[in-house]
Amino acid sequence: MARLMGTKAVKVEAIDAQRTKETLLDLGIIDKTRKPMKDDGKVLFPVDDARLDDISILSRDGISFEIVEGGCPPNDSHRGKRLVDLLEGEIPGELLDLVPTSFNIIGKIMILEIDPALHDMAPVIAKASRLLHPRLEAIYLKLTGRIGTYRTRDLELIWGKEDPVTIHVENGCRFLVDVTRTFFDPRLAREHERLVSRIAQAGFEPATILDLFCGIGPFSIPLALLDQDLEIHAVDINPVAIHLLDRNVDLNGVNPERITHRAMDARDFMREASEANISFDHVILNLPGTSHLFLEHAVHLLAPRGRLYWYTIAPDFTGKKESRGISMEGALARLKALDLDGNKEIPSPCTKGMALATTLGLHVAMVTRVKAYAPYKYTYCIELSHSKG
Repeated sequence: MARLMGTKAVKVEAIDAQRTKETLLDLGIIDKTRKPMKDDGKVLFPVDDARLDDISILSRDGISFEIVEGGCPPNDSHRGKRLVDLLEGEIPGELLDLVPTSFNIIGKIMILEIDPALHDMAPVIAKASRLLHPRLEAIYLKLTGRIGTYRTRDLELIWGKEDPVTIHVENGCRFLVDVTRTFFDPRLAREHERLVSRIAQAGFEPATILDLFCGIGPFSIPLALLDQDLEIHAVDINPVAIHLLDRNVDLNGVNPERITHRAMDARDFMREASEANISFDHVILNLPGTSHLFLEHAVHLLAPRGRLYWYTIAPDFTGKKESRGISMEGALARLKALDLDGNKEIPSPCTKGMALATTLGLHVAMVTRVKAYAPYKYTYCIELSHSKG
């Protein structure tokens, strides 16, 4: 199905047009279904309506702009085209149903996720993908899922330059990402934005934040850019991720005094913090598959007024995107009830984590269904606190 045409455009002075075009192309947010146009000495660039927040980077680059409605006529070159449309006649017809309908693009790198039956045709698929995304500099074929302590994937370069480091723009921030040696999921952009907003709305000032399994900083960087008195501690066992986080601090003009980052095991950090009697107002525990193993240690570091954001994996036990007013006992009962038909395997990490949270006397402030993880399973963020409300 063709994507609905956008309606928004960025208007800039003609003198800033080239810099604006380059920046918008680098961000990957130009709407290719429409053409740029000139209007009374100014230039309009069509943009993806869903990515308007990222355009704020233009201000940081010293470009004055406004977002306007309408303008920018349709571009018929690839308008409405899908990858499968471009591959008709290029691959066997019986395999067309296996062609992906979405793309995993990080900066200027595409991670091609295709059925093993299509692997031999990966170069043909990559060539067609470049027609839809002409700013790509490299395309990698995903060979495995997330594996190992660092949650990285085995990738094979099938087109472009062999440089796995790229700059990805998300929620108005620039991030250096190494797609082969660090964990980063562009599909979590809205969740990163949601949680940063949630922490900002808590109104704790000053506040200390512990971002465990922080990666390259998709939570820590935007938190540090908030106009609030926040002290952030970012921890990840992957030294490459921490190195890139340090560079992302500079890349986004963050005051380095606002983020303390360390490459170490989360358990070791929490033990040191406990021995030093350090507590945190917000603790982000984003390691869905095994976060329950760190839950008790994290709870002991949570300040009395604090919130713990525990990410886990479970089938849909709420029936909606966000849920409030659910007790821990009620949530656990809902999960167990789902298994009565025998068709859904309840992940033990989630049930074990809930049982432990109940034992620790924690309360559920909110449950958010983040994204699909596997058939019948989702990644959830369960917001916990010491007291109700």
